[in-house]
Amino acid sequence: MLSLFLFCSFFITFYHNCQILAPDFCIFVFNSSFTFKSYDYPTFGYNNFFFFPYSSADLQTPYHQPSLPMVFFLFSSNLSNQNIRCFGEDKHGYIWIGTGRGLNRFNGYEFSQYLRSGDSTALVDNQLQHIFRDSQDRMWFLTVNGLSLYGPDGHFTNYPVEGPNRNCLKILENSEGTLYLSLGTSLSVFNPESETFKHALNIEFSGFPNTFHMDRLDRLWLVTPAKVFCYDSKTLELKASWETPGYIAYSHLRNNGELWLAGEQMLSILDTR
Repeated sequence: MLSLFLFCSFFITFYHNCQILAPDFCIFVFNSSFTFKSYDYPTFGYNNFFFFPYSSADLQTPYHQPSLPMVFFLFSSNLSNQNIRCFGEDKHGYIWIGTGRGLNRFNGYEFSQYLRSGDSTALVDNQLQHIFRDSQDRMWFLTVNGLSLYGPDGHFTNYPVEGPNRNCLKILENSEGTLYLSLGTSLSVFNPESETFKHALNIEFSGFPNTFHMDRLDRLWLVTPAKVFCYDSKTLELKASWETPGYIAYSHLRNNGELWLAGEQMLSILDTR
């Protein structure tokens, strides 16, 4: 038996207890008591990378157990590295896969690999952290040593990053199209005129991880292990802060304004509305 637990944030947003964001991919499912439902699948090798091609109809609710798929794909031999860190989808439907050594693009039939090289138009670093598609359908690739923007000509543009480090963890965007870059201990904001991510905010350090979220009111939420902060994204003015009920290891902001906070043996919801 293989109990499938996929925690990639690209796939996950909660719906009641769990919502499927990409229902034609493979997902884990919660039951109503916040425990995992297990499904019996064929056992695969430890490092195999696989997709289960469920259809949307198979996953109408989080309580429906889908039938065993007749076909599965093993892709690991074609990836640049087995350490898969992030996923993204571009406007053409291509799937981008960031690994510990290189970037991969899957077009439904085959993989293309993108690696750092001496060329200035190549990927800035091979260790991917996060993949983001902005409101202009541009694809950003964040690494441990800067970030790259993929262009329509198939080349990358590498943008300067101001801050205490170049370890790019996450990009967020508000309704005005402003881009915010998390560096773990600070926040940088993209200046389109200088084409630079400029240092804008230092984070009150209380351990890792530090996670940012953007809500529908353009408020920027920072979740640290010990506190939650709310900023106006346009001015970066601190609006409010709360002590957390325990050490927070993971957080998720739902579209309805509920901020879910998870830690060891605890789960809390902060109503940000």
